[in-house]
Amino acid sequence: SCSRWRKNEAAGGLWPVACGYWDLFHEPQSTHYKPRRRRTVTRLSRYVTAELIPPLLAGTLLFTAILSFGYFFISSQWLSGVPVGLIGRWIGYQVPDTLVKVFPMAVVLMTVVAFGRMSTERELVAVQSGGVGLGRVARPALLLGLLIAALSAFLSLWIAPKANVETRGLYWDVLTG
Repeated sequence: SCSRWRKNEAAGGLWPVACGYWDLFHEPQSTHYKPRRRRTVTRLSRYVTAELIPPLLAGTLLFTAILSFGYFFISSQWLSGVPVGLIGRWIGYQVPDTLVKVFPMAVVLMTVVAFGRMSTERELVAVQSGGVGLGRVARPALLLGLLIAALSAFLSLWIAPKANVETRGLYWDVLTG
């Protein structure tokens, strides 16, 4: 079916024109023709995003746990007899600064794991054979990476400095004082 229309007086109205010679040189004369609107989020973008989210969350949780344990282990020698609630608050104050360090590692892990799996299962080859470039496939990873970078910048510039001041105050005044 052709998407162009031509006024045909003999037939009494608008009729579709077979895609051919006439279409090469004439614009559609009907005002009823509306091009189909492109979807901004395609099925492929949703699929790639769904592949990226689990490694991002797992990497963020794993790296945060490792770094938080390191902070706790180094400072635990002076924390004898301190209530567990205060120690939890002290570790909570360190989370924003930890996330600033963890997010880049988690984004790299997300990209390597998701695209490595898609490459191993030949999904990237299938997408390319369908006429979609790798840049289009990588667009969700780029957008997610930019979103994480913006969140990291926000944490680094506004949240982490205040949390670091609270951490030092809590540690030196309450926990070890």
